[in-house]
Amino acid sequence: MKNLILLMALMSFSFNGFNQTKERVTIARGNSADYKVEKVITNSTDTLTYFYWGFQNQKYTQITDIGSIMITKKEDLQLLASSLQKVSEKEKGVSFEIAVGNYATINLYDFANTIYISDKNGKYTTISKNKAKEIAVELQEYINFLK
Repeated sequence: MKNLILLMALMSFSFNGFNQTKERVTIARGNSADYKVEKVITNSTDTLTYFYWGFQNQKYTQITDIGSIMITKKEDLQLLASSLQKVSEKEKGVSFEIAVGNYATINLYDFANTIYISDKNGKYTTISKNKAKEIAVELQEYINFLK
């Protein structure tokens, strides 16, 4: 019995070394859309900073189906911002598609003046050209938060 108690005590002390603490800190929130830049701190060390944009998949109205774009690299967030800016400047009646890495696809169709933003799983949301321009300007402010 004494050996069992000693063994249990040793095992509980050995598992304490595996404990990790994770803290999520929101660095910035979008004003034009519901996105954020967050930092994940593991064991008091900054380990990951990322951009996250979650949206209701507009294919469905009766169920909650969240699409999302998550970007961890500065260059990819710059690409998203410049792509939104480019699409927002296109004139009406033009069809245009641009891939943002393997994170998202931005489409403008000749029959609509609305921009379609799809995640890598095909879930999409729509925004106006003016909103796309606003988001692009905001993202320029947040690019330097990423590595």
